[in-house]
Amino acid sequence: MQKQNLSPRQSIDLIQSMISKTKNTVADGSVFFLLLGWVVFIVCIVQYILKNVVHYQHHYYAWFIIFIGIAGSVYNGVKKSKTTIVKTYISEGIEQLWLGVAISFIALAFIFAKIGHEHCFPFYIMLYSIGYFITGRLIHFSPLVWGTLVHGYWQYFQHT
Repeated sequence: MQKQNLSPRQSIDLIQSMISKTKNTVADGSVFFLLLGWVVFIVCIVQYILKNVVHYQHHYYAWFIIFIGIAGSVYNGVKKSKTTIVKTYISEGIEQLWLGVAISFIALAFIFAKIGHEHCFPFYIMLYSIGYFITGRLIHFSPLVWGTLVHGYWQYFQHT
């Protein structure tokens, strides 16, 4: 790779173009956000029905539905990764962020399997809220940032 001397204006233009490319990449991959959003919404409805209508003791089993969304996301991600031509530092950072969130989710699952799942929900909410907040900030997408903040405050008041 050849090193170039850029003027301050050229440097800013280059950074803005990389952010724009990442926004387009994320927008093209918005199926991941939509899929996860709809799966979480459906799981919440199913859990609510199991808990409050059916009075099923193990209503949290509804969260196993999330694996359908994960499988769909992994399938689409592998398919898309084969056609990706340009990767930016921001898009790679977002990938690593969500890999870290996924690993943390798995670790929490093992921890809560040992100590009990009574209070696990806020931790999972906090983890994926961090992921969405940082993603929104990296791609300069305010609705994702504000949605995460509103959701976080709403969850805080739900559990206090």
